[in-house]
Amino acid sequence: MARRVLFVIRGKLGDTLVAYATVREYLDRFPDDEVSLLVRSNYAALLAGEKGLRVVGFSSRLAMLAKLVWMRVAEPAFDALLVLWGFGRPIRRIGRLVRASRKIYLDGRWPDVFPEHAEVPAEPLQSEPMWRVAQVFAPSLPRPERLSIPSLAARYRRGTAVGIVPVADEARRVM
Repeated sequence: MARRVLFVIRGKLGDTLVAYATVREYLDRFPDDEVSLLVRSNYAALLAGEKGLRVVGFSSRLAMLAKLVWMRVAEPAFDALLVLWGFGRPIRRIGRLVRASRKIYLDGRWPDVFPEHAEVPAEPLQSEPMWRVAQVFAPSLPRPERLSIPSLAARYRRGTAVGIVPVADEARRVM
């Protein structure tokens, strides 16, 4: 039976792409599940058209909350809410707004909102925390070995490399 799953990635471009590798792995392993991804609008365009994925982009904290309220009112509850990356009060609000049977976060800081959390080693690989969150829900999910965005690759002719350059809204982080 298909499950409804909402992944949340609330980070900058680099963290979003690293976390998306886990979402892609999940989509490949569980193609019958109904999967949604809440992500910043700036990055949602990169993932538009991904097979089996509904991308819900948000431009601001207020827009994010409005979309979540709409989902709460207009859609059935999710089987799982998995916060792959994100911190602070907005994440806690997401946990309170989203109706889901299971709510899983990176760590145990909000047990009243996220009763389940990942066990992450002291010095994890960059992609490991996101994968560990997903593994709480899907224990058989293998760790992603690469980032693949098939819909993005399909936009360009065969044999062409696609490069994504992180440009931050903070001058000190721009490459």
